[in-house]
Amino acid sequence: EIRYLRWSLQLHFSNPFESSQIYISELNKTHSPRLLATNSLQYSKTDFLILTRSDFIPFLQNYVSEKQAQGFNVGVFDVDSVITSFSDTYNNPDALKQFIAELHRKNPLQYVMIVGSDQYDYKNYLNTNAVSIVPTFYRNTGDGIHHAPTDVPFVDFDNDDVADIPLGRLIANNTTELQQLLNKISTYNYQNFNSEIFITDNKDSDRFNAIAADLSLQSPLQSNLIRIDELGIEQARQNLIENLNSGSAFVNWIGHSSPTRWSQDNVFDVNNVAELQNPPTVFMQLGCWNSYFVDPIKQYLSGALLQSPNYGAVATIGSSTYTKSDGETEFVKYFKQYINSNRNPTLGKAFNYALKQYAQTNPERKDILLGYQLLGDPTMIVR
Repeated sequence: EIRYLRWSLQLHFSNPFESSQIYISELNKTHSPRLLATNSLQYSKTDFLILTRSDFIPFLQNYVSEKQAQGFNVGVFDVDSVITSFSDTYNNPDALKQFIAELHRKNPLQYVMIVGSDQYDYKNYLNTNAVSIVPTFYRNTGDGIHHAPTDVPFVDFDNDDVADIPLGRLIANNTTELQQLLNKISTYNYQNFNSEIFITDNKDSDRFNAIAADLSLQSPLQSNLIRIDELGIEQARQNLIENLNSGSAFVNWIGHSSPTRWSQDNVFDVNNVAELQNPPTVFMQLGCWNSYFVDPIKQYLSGALLQSPNYGAVATIGSSTYTKSDGETEFVKYFKQYINSNRNPTLGKAFNYALKQYAQTNPERKDILLGYQLLGDPTMIVR
């Protein structure tokens, strides 16, 4: 009951329970229940699944048409709709994993591609306004690394920390970056390379030079070897950029690295990407942290290579955690083996084959099995 007094109001409540407490609040200061959507996503016989944000979907139209012409049944789904249907929490990758698994049970998937960037500061505590479009997982990869970003769990249906089908992620923060990357993918499809680059670090050079020599023996392509211990940093960087700009099927970095650079002496970093005028190509990076993709503050090297409008990378392969060269070398050998022994090999199948082969004898090596990421189109045929 509301009683009007001269200068105020009095509220009188009927309270049959003496121990009850009554709380009064403005409407906009309390939590209100919201209606959650039921699982209304329409499933089809999708064999190539794409997950992205709704405003990205129109920009994928030409890409999807090309894949349909290649025989794929492409399904493109909005991540927010999926998360709403499978979860009641914000930015929940487990909801996406559940959706992918359900789709795979209904009709086996061949490929999954995530389209959009991620970063770990979902609530903007750092005030960077960085974008998270499709959230990733975080896992313990050993050697004291407890929260390494990894997309592998999305397609790990039996939860053994090994990807069961090929998966890749296109790094893009907005529709402009997405369109530029899609243009590079389209351009790459018409390339024909006859060489690849191996560049080795000057720290622990004997070990890295031996790895490069071993890998180059597997390659049917002309191998251009750049050794920092022989050339020095400046000349090695110049040779790398010149060889890259001439066109190369792969750029293989073998050495120490961080999210932003190769070599402790900085032979190549995010600032050098602007010097490239190369046909977009694939970067294979043997080293730590070079594919760490969730930093909300710093631009990372793989991201800079992929987001270069016309040059740089069409895809990168590397680690989002601390790794050891023995495991990386074995993984890359399997990857190259698949590329060299199959007609029209796709990046995703070669990457997935290498993970599965490596897991057979090294199931405990989470730095490789969870840490290695394919940032690119998994259906792309290697040229």
